[in-house]
Amino acid sequence: MENTAKINKKEILDGLPKDMKLPTNEALLDYHCQIKENTVERYMVQIKSLREKNQKYHERNRRLKDEQIWHIRHLLKELSEEKSEGSNIVTREDVETAMKEKWKFERDQEQNLKDMRLQISNAEKLFLEKLSEKEYWEQYKNVGSEQHAKLITSLQNDINKVKENALKMSEQYKITLEDARKRIIRETLLQLDQKKDWATENAVRLIDSGSYREIWENDWLKREIANHRKEVEILENVIHKLEEENLELIDQLFNCRLVDLKIPRLSFSYLTKKSLNTNLDGKPRPWNMMELKFKGAFIIWTSGQKQEIIEIVACFGREGNKSHERKVYTCKTGEGVWV
Repeated sequence: MENTAKINKKEILDGLPKDMKLPTNEALLDYHCQIKENTVERYMVQIKSLREKNQKYHERNRRLKDEQIWHIRHLLKELSEEKSEGSNIVTREDVETAMKEKWKFERDQEQNLKDMRLQISNAEKLFLEKLSEKEYWEQYKNVGSEQHAKLITSLQNDINKVKENALKMSEQYKITLEDARKRIIRETLLQLDQKKDWATENAVRLIDSGSYREIWENDWLKREIANHRKEVEILENVIHKLEEENLELIDQLFNCRLVDLKIPRLSFSYLTKKSLNTNLDGKPRPWNMMELKFKGAFIIWTSGQKQEIIEIVACFGREGNKSHERKVYTCKTGEGVWV
């Protein structure tokens, strides 16, 4: 049977071309069949080894029986010789003890033989079961696997169609939901506007003349404030442009005066924060646009916001052919203008 299983396996392997790739189901079945074949071969090897052991045990029993017969004859011969010589006499108890030991050994050997036969029969039954299972899987590989593969393919196609339909339906539901949400919001806003208009009309009809005049004046003041803010913004832009033009003109005038100066050495002046940022009465002095005349030089400070000058340092003059030098003032914001 072992040779038959090996021959069938070789025929199956030889029947398949080398370049043909089996499907997954057939490969799995082939894998199971190979496992079963390996198991069957292993059991066949075990059966063969058990048969060899059984044969050895039979030979050993036959040899032991021959030895037993030889020993009995030898004992009988020795007994007869001892009787004839008048030596030590073997009693019946000694013979019975020796016979019991022999019988016990024979019973053990028979029990071992029974166990070996039982193991062989169990192995044969298991081999037959595995062989029938192998035949079943081979039949499934040849017939049932193709049907199951077709069924799996059709079910997979059905699943893909259901997924596509569900995706399309979900997209359609999203579009419908978005349209409904926009429509509800639009209608809600329209209703709110209508209710606001109705509430305003009802309130106007129910209020007295004094309250109506206050509402009208409030609206008029709001419009006037908006117009005033626009005018202020326009005026601020005009003032900013005028300040820039004024700065350019003063810078030109300052340069002209520095050229005309005839000072033999440098003059340094330092104005402290207290002298510049406070009035005569000690109160803080606000600065917006200022022109200081300091020892023949103009120091200009301008800003769109009211700030305080911390210090002004002026250094100017002429010595030989050297040109005049100008320093920068310092304010709280850290900004400065060269003068």
